[in-house]
Amino acid sequence: METNDKIAKRVLKTVCDYFEQPIEGVTSASRKQHFVVPRKISMKLIRENTTLSLECVGTYFKGEGRPHKDHATVLHACRSLNQLKDWKYGPRTIEEHIQVLRHKLQSETAKQWPIQVRRYKYEYK
Repeated sequence: METNDKIAKRVLKTVCDYFEQPIEGVTSASRKQHFVVPRKISMKLIRENTTLSLECVGTYFKGEGRPHKDHATVLHACRSLNQLKDWKYGPRTIEEHIQVLRHKLQSETAKQWPIQVRRYKYEYK
């Protein structure tokens, strides 16, 4: 079974490959839209697919010369995606992008190891 660290890195790589963005850009402190949307989606999917705390999820997103993202930033990313799920980003809505990425992660995982499922599902309002 994969560890939380391997799952988080795989989710980050899958999201970056899907949006054709470099990992360094998505994990940076840049506020450009083509980095922000994949960053928020990565945070949400890492949170869903691991048992990591909000603070630990933030450690995967460090800016240049800055400390990692704190728990409030990760929580805000998850909540804001729920509010923007009908927002059009490219050819699809945010919710459609998330569904495609979830399917990609599940199909990749089924080939290798069963994915860890969070014990508690959080509903961000």
